[in-house]
Amino acid sequence: MYCPASIDRPARIVQSPDTRARIRRADLRNAGKREDDARTMNTKKDNNRITPFISFLGMALILCIHAVPCRAELYPGLQIHGFLTQGITSTSDNDFFRDSDDTLSFHFTEIGVNASWSVRSDLQLAAQILSRRAGRGSDGAPDLDYGLLDYSPISDLNRRYGVRLGRIKHPLGLYNDTRDVAFTRPGILLPQSIYFDRLRDLLLSSDGVQVYGERITPLGSFTAQLQLGYPQVDKAIEYSFFGFDAPGKMDGNPVFFGRLLYDDPSGRWRLGFTHSGARFDYEATGNDFVSDGFVYLRQYILSAQMHTDDWTFSAEYLRQPTRFRDLGPFLPQRTFPLESYYIQGVYRFAPRWDLVLRYDAIFLDRNDQDGSETTSGPEASSFARDWTIGLGWQPKPNLLFRTEMHMVDGTAWLPAQDNAAPQDQERRWKLFMFQISYRF
Repeated sequence: MYCPASIDRPARIVQSPDTRARIRRADLRNAGKREDDARTMNTKKDNNRITPFISFLGMALILCIHAVPCRAELYPGLQIHGFLTQGITSTSDNDFFRDSDDTLSFHFTEIGVNASWSVRSDLQLAAQILSRRAGRGSDGAPDLDYGLLDYSPISDLNRRYGVRLGRIKHPLGLYNDTRDVAFTRPGILLPQSIYFDRLRDLLLSSDGVQVYGERITPLGSFTAQLQLGYPQVDKAIEYSFFGFDAPGKMDGNPVFFGRLLYDDPSGRWRLGFTHSGARFDYEATGNDFVSDGFVYLRQYILSAQMHTDDWTFSAEYLRQPTRFRDLGPFLPQRTFPLESYYIQGVYRFAPRWDLVLRYDAIFLDRNDQDGSETTSGPEASSFARDWTIGLGWQPKPNLLFRTEMHMVDGTAWLPAQDNAAPQDQERRWKLFMFQISYRF
């Protein structure tokens, strides 16, 4: 969900870049197990909808980790992993991840510890605690990133059907399941046209239920997921919808996500379709200049990915009608027909090295791609076109270095918390990033 303002591919340990395409073909036959291995990342500090079940599940796993030695004879099926990522950002203009304009910002840190426990062949528990600093919108407070129970009563070599309960990552596009694991994403930043970092918590997961089914046939592998849950709503959504922190309160109703994935028998092709819907109600205060109203989103994403021995090509296309209703004279009733897409290539040109090339574009109103008709802020705030080039080096399986440069025209995905004055933002700007990641 990308908000106009003024796939289940669970997290797992990825092999070195030069073998990623080959390993993925072997993984196709293990689609059932692949879901069990890890679900990674992100919680929320203002989590007023967390249920007692989720709290118990997360705390039980963490207490198990810290209170008792995790010896195989005591806890068969228990796995514990973690990661640490530190980034550096600098921009030619504007700010990204705090104060970065013509200086260095170290305000990008991710620390996570996760555990999964196969209680029996058809039942697994998984949870992760994450600390994330990423500009003024994320302060680094440890939170429950995900915590779930996965029950699959029907499972064999060619099929798997089950249900997940708890805090579950949304089945969205190609990368949402693993977006916060540096080893499983192509580059430091994911394409911001689809995986909007300003709304990371909202897009990442919800507290509810997911039903899923996987089937491997001679024609290929088919996966279907349906999820319903309460989203993680905080002040970041008001910055994205309104461009400021409104005096009232935004509440989220249950959100719906559905995703279909197809992998061909060779493992070279993956195709996907994602659909989601969400409504957010705004409750005004006594002296509020925003009225009681709501914002309604629907999202349609087409995804495609192709693997060769040396290349991985990915592309995704998003259509998202966003309706603003009854929010007062400052936010007139209208519908934004948002459109966005990206095209990306990852070239594994040498063992342990890869090169990332990407073009990424978003238009908050597909009928006004230059922003000339916008009335909610500067013209450049209604679009962004981003050319990206990046380099990755993985000298060891548990150590990864990345650097990348973004040449951006437009400010549609700039973090509003880091750029309080839209009129001072520069339309054309560059973003430079460096990152080091370690996992265990």
